[in-house]
Amino acid sequence: MNKGFFFTLDAFVALLLALIVVSLLLFFTSTPASFSKSLEQTYFYAEDSANVLAGAKMGEYWDEPGTRDPISPDERDKNSTLLLYIGKCAERGQEGYANATVRSAIAPLIPVRYGYSVQYLKGDGSWLEISRRELPGGKEKLQASAMRIASGYSFYPVPGASPFCYSGYCEAGSNTPCASPISGYREGAIWGPTVIRVSVWI
Repeated sequence: MNKGFFFTLDAFVALLLALIVVSLLLFFTSTPASFSKSLEQTYFYAEDSANVLAGAKMGEYWDEPGTRDPISPDERDKNSTLLLYIGKCAERGQEGYANATVRSAIAPLIPVRYGYSVQYLKGDGSWLEISRRELPGGKEKLQASAMRIASGYSFYPVPGASPFCYSGYCEAGSNTPCASPISGYREGAIWGPTVIRVSVWI
């Protein structure tokens, strides 16, 4: 009888202690109710901005100031998404063009009372910051992030052309070339796959 009583008492105390531990964990890890709406809205801004970068074409921002190299612009970038163009610029060390593209595309989508940053995950595991806007007050209460995996060309391949032409044959009408054909093809360089992260805070 006594053994059963003490066994029940021990189980009750153990259950009480377990509930206290779980309650403390929830208290320290959960978001306060007053912040939940703000956190949800912050996440939506980050997610929407990442979707714009992944879906919009560079051609829509081609004429925005600073978004492309004015000396040697590559027309093929017009059909690239903003995400791939930003990754290409980051890989080639042209962060200024990537920053201008981000500011043209997503800065108008995020209210000025929010801060944001766009970062590129480098091969060594460190983050390269492409663009950043600080909060007006400088104090950050909460932050949400959205990430996209991307990969593309840092240098486009050159398809080349046929080396055979009239001047390339020994005799008119002959099918024998004067020398071994040299292909004009040049392979491109690929960056990624890597992660581009959009963070928004308030």
